[in-house]
Amino acid sequence: TVAPINTTTYVVNGTSLSGCPALSGTVIVNVNSISASFNGLNSTIMSVGETLNLTNTSTGASSILWNYCNGLSTNSVVTVPLTDTGSCCIKLVATNATCKDSVTKCVTIITEAVVVIPNVFTPNGDTKNDIFKIASTGLKSLNCVIYDRWGLKMYEWDGVNGYWDGNTKTGNASDGTYFYIINYTDLKDKSVTEKGHLNLFK
Repeated sequence: TVAPINTTTYVVNGTSLSGCPALSGTVIVNVNSISASFNGLNSTIMSVGETLNLTNTSTGASSILWNYCNGLSTNSVVTVPLTDTGSCCIKLVATNATCKDSVTKCVTIITEAVVVIPNVFTPNGDTKNDIFKIASTGLKSLNCVIYDRWGLKMYEWDGVNGYWDGNTKTGNASDGTYFYIINYTDLKDKSVTEKGHLNLFK
């Protein structure tokens, strides 16, 4: 029993009981090599609204079958619009007369990062607009530093759920205009810096 990975010629040589060479036999085992592959998926994280343009690059295949995000196709090139969040796996099956090979790649689909920065808050204890908090979606990390108008750091926090309630190390901040520097990184590892001002009223 043989299982070559390439076309191979096998020769069987026989010897008689008296030690004389006998007839030999030859057989060629043809291997139809095949390798499934495709390109067009350059990132494992993409956003809703983007489009995958996938191209079959398999070798040794006489036919292919795509199975992607609940869709099927036998075309060499397929276009897949990403319309919803979640996971989308693309499987390509390549086949020839005797062999089959497959490859699977997956992508996570997310919404684009959204950051909303308020410019006023009123930390007076009435439970309405008492904190300065950045509303966001699609972020991996966030850092915010608050400065007064003379450049003195008043407060800092790390994390997308952080906030400032108007308190500082020296007590409650007074009414006035303050400045922030916000650095955040989205799920695609894109980093952004936002600078601006906010007003504190009590």
